[in-house]
Amino acid sequence: DEEEYCSKSYVPKDKKALKYFNNFKDGKKFSYSEQFQEMKKAIEIEENCAPCIYALAKRSFQTTKTSNDPSFRNPIKYYEMLIDICPDFHADAYYNLGLMAYQEKRDEDALRYFKAFLDFDSDDEKRYAKDYDKQRSDVMSVVDELDFTLNFYQNPVPFNPVLAQKV
Repeated sequence: DEEEYCSKSYVPKDKKALKYFNNFKDGKKFSYSEQFQEMKKAIEIEENCAPCIYALAKRSFQTTKTSNDPSFRNPIKYYEMLIDICPDFHADAYYNLGLMAYQEKRDEDALRYFKAFLDFDSDDEKRYAKDYDKQRSDVMSVVDELDFTLNFYQNPVPFNPVLAQKV
């Protein structure tokens, strides 16, 4: 049931998936990379577990931001997977997808995700980051810039300069 999977408090029903899910949260027993692998195993069993995918997306995004490999391939994959399953799970899915697209100079994607972030609407405050107001303010200024840039380059005007005579 989509409603159930998309609940912030959902935990896997399958015993093995639940074990992997709990292992992901156990930083004392498992290394960072082992935790990551445990959550991937949970998702292989319960592929629609939105909290599992969100946790993996967040962890992948944080890891990529601080690593020497600036490829956002994995966090993009997990955030897009989350949006496909539960588009209203968390505003950060759109915010972070927008940030990654903006950093990779994919302006059209950045604008689309940032607009989705601004349009995100939920009565549940747990679906927003603690610094949502700052995020919203930052996105508002970037959206104007992206709108201008995309419109400017998508609407070229003829430019045929002629040397002025007798000036």
